[in-house]
Amino acid sequence: MAYKDIIAIEVPEMNNTDENIQVISIGLIVASFLLYTGRVPKAIKLCKECFYLLTNKGAKDVNLTRLYHKVVYSKLLQAYCLMRDYKHVVKYCIHHECGERQKECALNITLAEMHLGQHKYTEAKELCEQALLISRAVCDRSGEAHFYEILGKVYQLTSEYEKAREYHEKALAIQKEIGNRNGETSCYGNLGIVFQSIGECKKALEYHDKALVINKETGDTHGEASCYSNLGALYQSVCEYKKAKEYLEKSLAINKEIGNRRGEASCGGNLGAVYESLGEYNKAREHLEKAIVINKEIGERRGVAGCYANLGNVYKAIGEIEKAKEHHRKSLAISKEIGDKDLEASCWANLGIDFYLVGEYGKAREYHERALSINKEIGNKKLEASCYGNLASVFQSYGDFEKARKYLEQALVIQKELCDKSGEASSLGNLGILFESV
Repeated sequence: MAYKDIIAIEVPEMNNTDENIQVISIGLIVASFLLYTGRVPKAIKLCKECFYLLTNKGAKDVNLTRLYHKVVYSKLLQAYCLMRDYKHVVKYCIHHECGERQKECALNITLAEMHLGQHKYTEAKELCEQALLISRAVCDRSGEAHFYEILGKVYQLTSEYEKAREYHEKALAIQKEIGNRNGETSCYGNLGIVFQSIGECKKALEYHDKALVINKETGDTHGEASCYSNLGALYQSVCEYKKAKEYLEKSLAINKEIGNRRGEASCGGNLGAVYESLGEYNKAREHLEKAIVINKEIGERRGVAGCYANLGNVYKAIGEIEKAKEHHRKSLAISKEIGDKDLEASCWANLGIDFYLVGEYGKAREYHERALSINKEIGNKKLEASCYGNLASVFQSYGDFEKARKYLEQALVIQKELCDKSGEASSLGNLGILFESV
């Protein structure tokens, strides 16, 4: 689900004669527009100005003042969710008054998404399982579907793809039952990503195409852009870079047209990675640098970190290893600040490869071991296998063929378990090269 849909309390109609309330209403309407178009820092600033005016002057009617406090808290909660600023999310969740069990469900969705973003998968799972009981008790089918969707994402991120598929299918069944077309497309997108993760690309394509058809039918341009982005990622994963580029450019064009800065930055970053794979390094740098500017403007720190990581890979590809290290370190610093363990592990792995390429095997081993430790902690089995492969290369360079073999075999066990055919082929090929060296 989109963060903009969480705790959707609308701004009351401006039929009040109180001037302060009229000013605050206009401010909150503008803040809603800024949130919708991805200009989150500006929305937060405006909401805080509304809050100041409300606290210091308020309305003549005490109940109206309380109502507007709830609206301001709601908007700030949405904004900090979009920025993945989980410290402030907790603050505004605590201050947000519910009173109704249905709204309590909506608040639990926000908290579950927050745990998911922090890679606290056990907490997210427990919260969803408890909240499902409330949703069923109050017959909140929409909330029930959202909790199934979050559980699907939890299992997806811990590489338990069969369970992920099961929960996404449960969510899909409910969204169809209640006629929520947007929810239906979201489920198709999630199922597409799950099938992509296990290498069933035909199935993944089928689900992404279903989502695209519905988005075109309903005129949901945001959804259409998201589908093109997912299709681009799918083709990128199977190394069909020309098709990936085609779909990402379609997504970029729509996002520019509708003023979705977040979508524009995401597409720019992904196109940068595609151009890097195609060996068009100047174009890759151009897209990534533009994406960094937009991500900084909208306060999307994870996006900035991701682009720095990809820029590091561009510099690595052209042999400028010092610049690669510099950008990978920038990415690492941000990932630690925002508490994104998944990205942090990826940064350590990138730095391990940088040092491996210049023959600093001790540093390379240290960084790959850090990446491995984090991936084990957060349950990312696919990247855990990748770390074993990287460590095998380091030990092979040391001449320690026994340890290299051990790590490759550990990687192979996980890849078979996950049905990761591409990874399995890579590990088998590396084992062949290792035995040839011996």
